[in-house]
Amino acid sequence: MEFKTIKYQEPEPGVGFIILNRPDRLNALGLDMVDDLHTVFGNLKTRDEVRVLVMTGEGRGFCSGADLKDPRILGAAGRVLTNPTVHLYEVQKKYSALVLEMRSLPQPLIAAVNGPAAV
Repeated sequence: MEFKTIKYQEPEPGVGFIILNRPDRLNALGLDMVDDLHTVFGNLKTRDEVRVLVMTGEGRGFCSGADLKDPRILGAAGRVLTNPTVHLYEVQKKYSALVLEMRSLPQPLIAAVNGPAAV
């Protein structure tokens, strides 16, 4: 599986390794990363041979929280949102769905926190 903002590896049989890969932003969760995580979690739900998942961050931080500079969150530069409340509600649903998806995984998910972490 290839992703834009995360790396997925299986270093040994039964072990999945997810690496948040935006070290320049302390692995802040932009919407591209949220989409990548939804994809990898969706794929792992049917992978019985993967028995445990470990998640960590590339570089000196685990995850600095939501990427508030992501242009998809507040709209592209110069673009005026016609209904910002609806837009931000939809963005929040994408973020909060990650928690539900992680909890519904058949594999235990271990966070290998390697530096700053925010929720």
